[in-house]
Formats: sequence, structure tokens, C-alpha cells
Amino acid sequence: MRRGADLEARSKHGDTLLLVQAAEAERLDAMQALLRLGADRQAKNHAGLTALDIARSREEDDKVDLLEAPAAGKRKKWWPWW
Repeated sequence: MRRGADLEARSKHGDTLLLVQAAEAERLDAMQALLRLGADRQAKNHAGLTALDIARSREEDDKVDLLEAPAAGKRKKWWPWW
């Protein structure tokens, strides 16, 4: 990600990295990192599903809590002049 990778790049199904991680078991750490980097938690795939929709369908409460948190997806500014 530090070398300019596109957080919103899409698979042939319209999935972003965040959507893929929501569908994978035990990927909370990866989702946290993507959200810290500014991944769009409102992005939808071709089926119209968001990462939150996927996490809810999988009954993964930790992911649901992360995606519902008010600060989720907001990149922290670390430069003092921002």
C-alpha cells in the first residue's frame, strides 16, 4: 500500500480488497489496516453488497462492529500541519 497500490481496485466481480477480506475468515487485522489506510467501507460489489453486508451475512460480529464504528475508514492524519 505504501507504494501507491489502489485500495479501491476491483476484481472481476467488483470486489475491493475490503470486500474480499470481509468474506474471508479471520481477516479482522487486514480489514483494520485497510480502513486505517482509507479504504471505502461503503463500496459495493456487482451484487450490490458492501463489506458490512458480507460481514453480517457471515455473522462475524467483530467485523460488523469494526465496519459500524463511527471512525472506521477515516485515515488518521499524522502530519502536524493537516
